[in-house]
Amino acid sequence: MIQSNHTAVFVPAGITIARKSLRGKWNSLAQFLADEVIPRNAAGFTFDPRSWSFPEFDERVYIVSLEGYERRFDPLPTQEDVRSWLVEVAHLLYRRDVHVGGWLDPKNWRFYLDASVPVRGRYRAERIGRITGQSTIYHPATDTVIPVRRTKAA
Repeated sequence: MIQSNHTAVFVPAGITIARKSLRGKWNSLAQFLADEVIPRNAAGFTFDPRSWSFPEFDERVYIVSLEGYERRFDPLPTQEDVRSWLVEVAHLLYRRDVHVGGWLDPKNWRFYLDASVPVRGRYRAERIGRITGQSTIYHPATDTVIPVRRTKAA
C-alpha cells in the first residue's frame, strides 16, 4: 500500500516483485533485445526475459499474445522504445509463463513486440486467441503462424 496525497493506493505484490527483480536490468535487457535479439530474429522470436533465453516448447504448445500489450514500430524499435515497452509490461514479466514476443509483418514491414503465453493444445490456443481478439496464434514447433478461425455470428 502506498500513501499518495492522503489516498491509499493498493499495489499488487506481483508488480512490486517484478519491479524489484528487474530493477536495474531494464536498460541491459532493452539493449540486448534492441541490439541483439530483434535484428537477428526479426522474422519472429519468443524470449524469456527472466532467464534471457529462447525457450523450447514441445509440439503441443502454441503461443498466444495477451490482449492490450502489443506495440507496433516502424522501423525496428530503438533501445529506448524497447525499454519503454518493458516498463509498461513489467507487471506481467514476473510470471514464469509470460514471454516477450516479436515479429516483422511482411505485409506492412512493421515490427511488433508483445507479451505472450504458451498454451497447450491448438483448440485451446485458438479459443483464447478468438476471445482476446487475436488474428493469429504461433506454433513454434513448426514455425507456423496460424490464423484464428472466427465463429459465425448467430
